Amino acid sequence: MVCLRFPLVATSSLLLLQAGLTPLVVAEKAALLHDGEGHSLAAGTSHVCSLTTGERAPVCWGWDAGGQVSDVPTTRRFRDVVAGTRHGCGLHENDSTVECWGGDIHGEQKYPGKDLPFVTLSSGYWHICGIKQVDRTVFCWGSNLHGQSKAPEGVKFSVISTGASHSCGVREGDGSVLCWGKEPQAAPPAGSFTDVSSGEYHSCGIEDGVVKCWGLDHYGQSTPPKDKIGKRRLKSALAGGDHSCALFEDDGTAICWGLAKDGQCSPPLGVSYKYLVAGVYYTCGLQTTDGTVDCWGRNFEKQINVPDNHRAEL
Repeated sequence: MVCLRFPLVATSSLLLLQAGLTPLVVAEKAALLHDGEGHSLAAGTSHVCSLTTGERAPVCWGWDAGGQVSDVPTTRRFRDVVAGTRHGCGLHENDSTVECWGGDIHGEQKYPGKDLPFVTLSSGYWHICGIKQVDRTVFCWGSNLHGQSKAPEGVKFSVISTGASHSCGVREGDGSVLCWGKEPQAAPPAGSFTDVSSGEYHSCGIEDGVVKCWGLDHYGQSTPPKDKIGKRRLKSALAGGDHSCALFEDDGTAICWGLAKDGQCSPPLGVSYKYLVAGVYYTCGLQTTDGTVDCWGRNFEKQINVPDNHRAEL
């Protein structure tokens, strides 16, 4: 994402109303984890969760208003982890069923039971979606204020990504992107995509090595910097609050654009990442070589203070 800080106006007022929070604690919005595989790193509004290498136990740091950091399960192994505003969720390693922890403001804890295993999960601000193992269709729970939890029926997906008030997925077979929830971020272009990421008010995807974004563009978050990308191919896209990022296919290094006031668009130079995750005002990446986690951007809640010696499962 291209990073810019946005003023707390009508948008933030809606978030405050939904969450029952005061302006002092609604500093950041939830992050969006996407892809068709399990992940060991996730960014929430202002907290981060990661699966420790070897143990595959969730470790979280940052804002803890709902127990999303302190109430993580410690006795189970996980193969996928996601983070939202006041909650976190993961898939158990042994049976791919869901377990969530933290807050339950909009039904985030009303997750499916042991009879519904998933391929992968994605968490937006107040809702969670997953691709079901049984038929590759999407099931969502949590807030549905804008229809973001009402997934299309009977459609198989290879990638799922949830944003603030919308969700998107890459359809199996033709690679088309389908979105539901609030527009214009839920109005994708035609094409065959390999990746999609849902942000706050915009989305981005990868079509034949090229990043394409749609939705609001008030900070340039939906306008990739073609002069800096040049002819290099990109392998994954990331839409955050008001910024976007992508990884180069040839070396895994990151490029970001959009709102950049807090440093969320300034990734370490020359570092190869397996994938990136983002909150609203910060970004994190999982290094390809050894599972090192790097975070950059706003640090009001210590969300970019990665625990000493932490390594995430690759």
